[in-house]
Amino acid sequence: MPESPENSAAANSLQQQPDHLKVGKAILAVLESSNDLVYQITIDPPISLDAPADEQLRSLVYDSRFTYANEAIAQTYGFEKAEDMLGLELIEVMPLDYPSTLPTLRKVVELNYKTTHLESIERALDGSKKIFDNSFTGVAQDGKLHSIVGITHDVTAYRQEQNQERLRLAALDATSEACVIVDAQQTEQPTIYVNESFTKLTGYSFSDIAGQNPRFMQGPETDPHTADQISQAVRQSKKIKTEILNYRKDGTPFWNTLSISPVKDESGATTHFVCIMSDATEQRSAQRALLQKAKILEASHDCIISTDMHWRINSWNAQAEEVYGYRENETIGASIELIIPPAELKAIQSALEKRTSPNASVHFSIANHRKSQEELFVDTRVSLECGQHDTPLGYIICSRDITDKIQSEKNIHSLKSDLAHFARVSIFNELSSSLAHELNQPLAANMGNAQAALRMLENGNADLDEIKEILADIVADNRRAGSIVSRLRSMMKKKFPDHEEFSLNELIQDTLALTKSDLIIKQTQLTLELQDDLPTAFGDKVQIQQVILNLVKNATEAPLPDSNGIAQIKISTRTKPDSTLVCEVSDSGPGIAEEKLEQIFKAFFTTKEDGMGMGLRICKSIIEDHGGAITATNHPQGGSLFTFELPPAHT
Repeated sequence: MPESPENSAAANSLQQQPDHLKVGKAILAVLESSNDLVYQITIDPPISLDAPADEQLRSLVYDSRFTYANEAIAQTYGFEKAEDMLGLELIEVMPLDYPSTLPTLRKVVELNYKTTHLESIERALDGSKKIFDNSFTGVAQDGKLHSIVGITHDVTAYRQEQNQERLRLAALDATSEACVIVDAQQTEQPTIYVNESFTKLTGYSFSDIAGQNPRFMQGPETDPHTADQISQAVRQSKKIKTEILNYRKDGTPFWNTLSISPVKDESGATTHFVCIMSDATEQRSAQRALLQKAKILEASHDCIISTDMHWRINSWNAQAEEVYGYRENETIGASIELIIPPAELKAIQSALEKRTSPNASVHFSIANHRKSQEELFVDTRVSLECGQHDTPLGYIICSRDITDKIQSEKNIHSLKSDLAHFARVSIFNELSSSLAHELNQPLAANMGNAQAALRMLENGNADLDEIKEILADIVADNRRAGSIVSRLRSMMKKKFPDHEEFSLNELIQDTLALTKSDLIIKQTQLTLELQDDLPTAFGDKVQIQQVILNLVKNATEAPLPDSNGIAQIKISTRTKPDSTLVCEVSDSGPGIAEEKLEQIFKAFFTTKEDGMGMGLRICKSIIEDHGGAITATNHPQGGSLFTFELPPAHT
């Protein structure tokens, strides 16, 4: 491969110089006592300057040894004296496994063995890497390169410092926090560096802010006291961390969490200030919102308590102190069982485990304990508090004291029960004649049967089979009378509501047994259409029986005779698609005036001259307390139709 004219000219110039070996020795003699790092590398056999570049490179790699080194370079490599370096192969300080070795030596060949400031990475005696800045020249004679004489400088520390500086700047550029560096040695302390995060935060690029101090971002709403604190810290070259209101390039304000640190030189003089900034606007808003929430919690009429995942109390607001009697410092770290009985807490835990959503809350009305051990009733809602990634943190318990409300409800239930009892007594008072007739029938039959049996026995012609039949009739009539008395006692008895599962059809039939005589006396024909396999209901049988009795009694009073002189009452039961039980009581009377339908269930409203207006109001209250509904309409074929619904016992 032909050489370029430039390389050929340089080689000729090198070959034409007189007695290069003598010149080299003279140079080395001059530099012997120099503080510079001086060396000579001899190539044996010499490199032909006419040889191809790859062949010259091969010779330079494998045939080069140190034949001269002054004390300065020997110590830099880690040798005790210069003689220890003599004979050292070039590849021992420039190993081939260093990626930079071959490219650097190839550059030496390309530069015809003469250059300044060529850097090389080399290995010291202890294995550490060194970076040298080389200036050298080749010593050639008769067209062959015999040696290279050079002066080098150890720039390892300098390059490491440069690398560290680059890394620091790269780190500043990569950080999410805004960074500004100002020159403290100039009067105005101008900005000399901003990173990309600063531009994103403020909208200012380096060209916008270069030469200005960052204080120009202060504005009309900036707190002057905070600004003075910053200025004083800068004057005293002290660190400071604070929050200050600054303004972006577009004029919008933001809260800046600002940290300023002085940078000092070896003499202790401040040369620069490094300012780290971050946007605290959202954090400020969140803190303000939390503060507002805390004030709301303290002012709340609800007891608000937080616990950890083990139900240990973390916080306790003022209302909780008032309701439970414990001060906050008495409860922190204590188990929630301090106020919630274990059985109630177990029920809450079970309900929380069955939630369909982690954020769903559970609601209970439960008994708690005050510090005085007095029982109270609270309406409680418990929810799980979660952090980032839905990590469970603890529980929030919101409770409201409903002790007075519960007591009031008990009083109301008691009053309702008393009123319902009074209404039942009133009904039976009105049915007294028919009930007396209903009881007289079995009693009179018993009397007749007993007298007949007695006569048979006195005459001595008693037929035992006939006597047995008479006695069986007496027993049956006695049971009939006892059943009537039992039903009357059940309905007349004053007691607190007792809920149980029951058959609505059977309850209707039991109730009608009490009105049988009344229906006969009033010439009323009763039709029953009771659905088979009707689901059971759940509630107080006596109260539901009272509703049925009231509706039947009203029906016997309302109807007018039909063309045959017979009044008609129809009682039917059925179920809706959702299994709700429906009972309908209709009559053949004139119905209810349209303007009175909306008032029919109001207290003290009546269509009877001697009525109290409480019967249907009590019926409505009873049905609604059982989770049902009652309505009154006019039947399309004439007469009134009362319908009540009850939920099934099992849903």
